[in-house]
Amino acid sequence: MHRNNRHTHRGAALITAMLVLAIVAAIAASIMLQQQIGISRSELVFNANQAYYYTDMVNAWAENHYANLNKSKNSPAPKWPAIMPRQKLKYYNGNVQGILTSAQGRFNVNNLNDKTYIPLFANLIRQVNQNIDTDASLAIANQIAIWLNPANKNQKNKRNQQQNNKKMIRLLISPSELLVLPLVKPALYRQLAPYLIALPQETTLNPNTASKPLLMAYGLSSNAAGNVIGQRENSGGFSTMKAFQQVAKYKAAKGQQAVTLFALKSDYFLVQANIKLDKITLTNYAIMAPNKDKTALKILQQTQNTL
Repeated sequence: MHRNNRHTHRGAALITAMLVLAIVAAIAASIMLQQQIGISRSELVFNANQAYYYTDMVNAWAENHYANLNKSKNSPAPKWPAIMPRQKLKYYNGNVQGILTSAQGRFNVNNLNDKTYIPLFANLIRQVNQNIDTDASLAIANQIAIWLNPANKNQKNKRNQQQNNKKMIRLLISPSELLVLPLVKPALYRQLAPYLIALPQETTLNPNTASKPLLMAYGLSSNAAGNVIGQRENSGGFSTMKAFQQVAKYKAAKGQQAVTLFALKSDYFLVQANIKLDKITLTNYAIMAPNKDKTALKILQQTQNTL
């Protein structure tokens, strides 16, 4: 009887010891996991910060490229986009690449402060989504225009319209702000996003960088837009508006001059830095503008992974 009790106590002690050992092992594993997560998190934060610093290299390249373009007043029209070849990083496992182009190759959403651009934006909506009809696209464009400038809702005469359009009530920092509006659905915004930008003032469209959907939204036929892009690819950009209009066969609407919608020179530029550093992939966008004497670029704003 006593012998059986001793065996029972020994068995219970062994089970208790094994249970305590299992608990200690679980606690140790949990501590090690937390430490590993902390180390990985610190590594990711460090690499993300390091990747961001490499955007300075791309921005400096863009500024230098712009300065070289403007050294000669008689230089031909630049061919866009300008590409900084992908470079392997010396001390890290990664690479960096830069792209410089005119920011005015996109539709400036702040132009919708002016009612002139409502039908153009509606055209762009139908270009990216053919399931949206004319009335629905105009409703979306009008909602944005009225949100930006309530004066767009009721304008009794042309003179009042011109006065109100000079005053921008709301300026967007990012096109993604359009998502607060009920009619701008996320799926539609994703279709529009590659063609949009938010610039601090009303801007023209640069036909040397605009995409085919944008050229068509601004009134060019599919064939004419294709010819414009083909001319750019084969012979570089257009150097005069006359040359552009000859290829585009563009005719401005009654009372509207083409020069007010298109321009070959840009006041704003977009720099895209693509950086890969170990497990980090970063895309940095910088909107730049020339200084007063047009000899250098200055950064207006920067965003990561989205405009």
